[in-house]
Amino acid sequence: MSECCRFTRHDRHLVNPHKNIGIVAAHSWRIHAIFILLLLSLVALFYSRALLSITMFGLFAVTVFHRHVGEQLKNFTRNPLLLGMSFLFLIPFISGLWSADQEEWLNVMRVKLPLLLTPIVFACRWRLSEQKWRYVGFLFIVLTVIATGWSLLQYLRDMEEVHEGYLRSKIIRTPLDNDHIRFSWMVSMAILLCLLFIHIVPAKLTRWLMGAAALWLAAYLHILSARTGLLTFYMVVIIYSLWLLFTNRHRKLAAAGIVLLVLLPLLAWMVLPTFRNRIRYMLYDISHVRAQTYLPGSNDGNRIMSLRAGWNILAEHPFGVGAGDVKGEAYRWYDRNIPGILQSDKIEPSSEWLIYGDAAGWPAVLLFTIIMLIPLLLKNIRHRVFWIALNITAAFSFLFDIGLEGQYGVFLYVLLVAWWWKWFTDEPGDGYFPASSSSYTP
Repeated sequence: MSECCRFTRHDRHLVNPHKNIGIVAAHSWRIHAIFILLLLSLVALFYSRALLSITMFGLFAVTVFHRHVGEQLKNFTRNPLLLGMSFLFLIPFISGLWSADQEEWLNVMRVKLPLLLTPIVFACRWRLSEQKWRYVGFLFIVLTVIATGWSLLQYLRDMEEVHEGYLRSKIIRTPLDNDHIRFSWMVSMAILLCLLFIHIVPAKLTRWLMGAAALWLAAYLHILSARTGLLTFYMVVIIYSLWLLFTNRHRKLAAAGIVLLVLLPLLAWMVLPTFRNRIRYMLYDISHVRAQTYLPGSNDGNRIMSLRAGWNILAEHPFGVGAGDVKGEAYRWYDRNIPGILQSDKIEPSSEWLIYGDAAGWPAVLLFTIIMLIPLLLKNIRHRVFWIALNITAAFSFLFDIGLEGQYGVFLYVLLVAWWWKWFTDEPGDGYFPASSSSYTP
């Protein structure tokens, strides 16, 4: 029986459940499978790359293998958000036509495949109940809190060594294979989700628990002192405070948020050695950047060099070099322009805008910008301020980072955006797999 098809509110009066047309009950095995696979994918994020891939392909199989998949694909091509996300796969895919290094191109495509498959999964007109969506959100927060606790245990085991490491661009170990950039952004999104639950969940105990979780995660971000996580956290606080202020809701809370923007960095500087040493290293690193001197193992210096490399590739190749050749072209630029550079300091251009531009030229830069803007222009999105904060922080992280070049970054971006879109849009058939029309027969 097809369970992933189009249904409009105008068709509801035509549905006759006694003739097996129109609606499949909410206890459909596919609904249960999707819910379980979503939960498993969050667990797999912290446990196993292989299991993460398996759960994502499982979601694809459950939602795509049915008789009326053509209707689902039509929904996909008509949805600007999902179609735009798929172009994050299609742009480098097409660039393979002029990419010389086909092996590297295939590696890039393998990593980016969820950017094509996951939007198709969410184009299917399945719905979870509000309760199930909240369970997914609660699990995300709980797992993030546990993960931050594990990270802090690594810190407590040898605090002096960690403090000294922060003066050499080394920070506390984190989950996601020590990918502190993606992990810190995820923590800031968990804080955003806590704020959402504080507003939509009526139970006082739950709201208090969400508030406590948000404070814990905010404290962790300052201890970790990864800039992506801190900057996106402050962006969340600013957006949330402005929303409270201009919608005449809890103006005292809005004022408290604005005060936090000033007090938290000052308190972190006075109390947290990791935060203080991180700032000191950044200032030392920036001094070398300003002097235009190469500092082996530099953080900011390597990023600036990579941006220069990416910009030069784009300037010399306005239609790109192909996704498989971006890394090789960047490495050749290093060899020509940075004498004595260590192999470990050669990195890809640290901006997704440049990565896509270097692969497919200025048209790709323009298209990437449009894709980042599409979520902000969507209408009929509930909890709009939280949706906007999610997408603004994601786009900001891509400006100075390459989150879409690794499995964890791809998964976090595509799942969070698709999940929140599905949750926040009022599609018909909540809790069901509706059929395409009254004439449908299973």
